[in-house]
Amino acid sequence: LSGLDLDRIVVFDFRAKDQYSGGFVGGGEREFKSYANSPSANDPVISNITFNSATVACTFNAAVVESTFSVQLQYRKFGDTAWINFGAAVTSDTTISRPLTGLLGSTTYQVRLSGTRTTANITSWTSNIVSFDTLPDTPTITTNAASVVTHNQATLNGTIDPNTVSSRVRFG
Repeated sequence: LSGLDLDRIVVFDFRAKDQYSGGFVGGGEREFKSYANSPSANDPVISNITFNSATVACTFNAAVVESTFSVQLQYRKFGDTAWINFGAAVTSDTTISRPLTGLLGSTTYQVRLSGTRTTANITSWTSNIVSFDTLPDTPTITTNAASVVTHNQATLNGTIDPNTVSSRVRFG
């Protein structure tokens, strides 16, 4: 059997001619699903990067006709082994874009697209992995009470955690 359409359910019945009655005898209907083209995905694109969030988008082709599919964006901190899903999965269309929040500042993250489908071949796939760095946190500043206060002077007090950002202290 050749010339099959991609990702289609094919129903067939093997029949033979009965030499005694002259009629055809069937072996019962059977079905199979033809193979689909390979799925594909572009590299995820990261935008709107801040110290604790980013937006991730990816275009893909699930290459299904009668089969179903689901794609999900995933992330992990660089060096971790487990992938974490974020945002809702997509079961139609060819693009996905989701905000990624709750990140740590000055940290390298990796993202990818992960897909599954109900085809007869290549039932799961992933895009290439793309890395990005979040921006540094803003400095954390605390103004404390003045001390050694007299009629013509005072000592001003405060603390700063620069959070890896070059910082300058100024009272004013």
